[in-house]
Amino acid sequence: MFLCLGVILAGLVAIAEGSVCATSYKGACIDIFSTCPSGYVQSYSHCGFLELCCYPQHSTSTGTGTGTGTGTGSHTGTGSHQTSSGAQCGIPDVTSHRIVGGTVATAHAYPWQVSLRYGSHHMCGGTIIDSQWILTAAHCFEDTTHSYWTVATGIHDRGHIYRSQVHSVRNVIVHTGYSSRSNHNDIALIKLDKPLDLTDSTTKAACLPNKYEDFDGLVCTVTGWGALHTDGPGTRLLNEVDVPIMDSNRCKYYLGNVIYGSNICAGYNQGGRDACQGDSGGPLVCKKDSVYKITGVVSWGYGCAQKTCTGKAPLINNSTNHMYATHKTTLLIPCHVTGYPLPYVTWTVNGSRISNNDKFLVREDGLLIQRVAYTDHGNYTCTVRNIIGSDNSTVTLDVMKSL
Repeated sequence: MFLCLGVILAGLVAIAEGSVCATSYKGACIDIFSTCPSGYVQSYSHCGFLELCCYPQHSTSTGTGTGTGTGTGSHTGTGSHQTSSGAQCGIPDVTSHRIVGGTVATAHAYPWQVSLRYGSHHMCGGTIIDSQWILTAAHCFEDTTHSYWTVATGIHDRGHIYRSQVHSVRNVIVHTGYSSRSNHNDIALIKLDKPLDLTDSTTKAACLPNKYEDFDGLVCTVTGWGALHTDGPGTRLLNEVDVPIMDSNRCKYYLGNVIYGSNICAGYNQGGRDACQGDSGGPLVCKKDSVYKITGVVSWGYGCAQKTCTGKAPLINNSTNHMYATHKTTLLIPCHVTGYPLPYVTWTVNGSRISNNDKFLVREDGLLIQRVAYTDHGNYTCTVRNIIGSDNSTVTLDVMKSL
């Protein structure tokens, strides 16, 4: 059985909620894969989802902020595994007694599993990664109108879903580089209208992996309500299957040029164990450091449980090409073209050159925007030039009233 799994881009969305970072520490929020400039200290507190706070080394908090964490990614303190909202992640209250060939899961053994519903119908799976954030596959959303979508949490039997388990969707964010032809960047995030209670035993988050974390050789788990065979009906009860992470060379041997550099593979070359229709968007989780970490999302495949069809799951990508900010916050947009001194960097927004003023400041680590306004939304491009040529990267900024 082979799974074909999609890409986890932990840098897909950075949300600017850094009022504490800006006002108390005189700093700015950047995505967690960027580096603070020389003379600045980084903190994993005081900012939004997948962000860190960069503040001057000698700055002292003027408020009652908490101490900084020492981990990266989903690790926010020494020896701890938490989401950015502070909830414990990756540890279910129920232990699964799984059978390697695939079976019905123990109820609530995978409390991060959700059902994405279009109207009243199950369409895809998804994974809770924070109190308001669900990770899933981009190909699930031919229609991204959020009012048509809901998310059901804490369920095992799809035939018994209570109103309290169904949550409204505020926003659907599909990766801007997603291709329906190649399934490249098959990743999306859903923001719920209200935060979940992650202290409930049936509703918990899976941990995000650390940057460059290696899962090769581990036997990991895929869960979902998908069909048990090609063209079969979906299941009422949540199912699970164990699959090993396969090295990239073997994966490319089976699937050739459809595998991208940001992918890893999971599956058996003899077939027999797989994800299937209805599992799309669901999690591939690996247990490491005593917690379950989300390693991939179910994306595509050649039938179900077919021999020599491997799966693909992604590593974290260090690019951020879509950012969100709230009104009147301070935001730092990183330039992903690196290795050039400042005089060779220019910034434009929607094609118009940006000059330093009271609002915009070009820094070594990116473009700082003071007091973001609704009119600041658009495409921000940094361009670097030298005698050989030029290169650029673009970040799309959306400004929202509240997050």
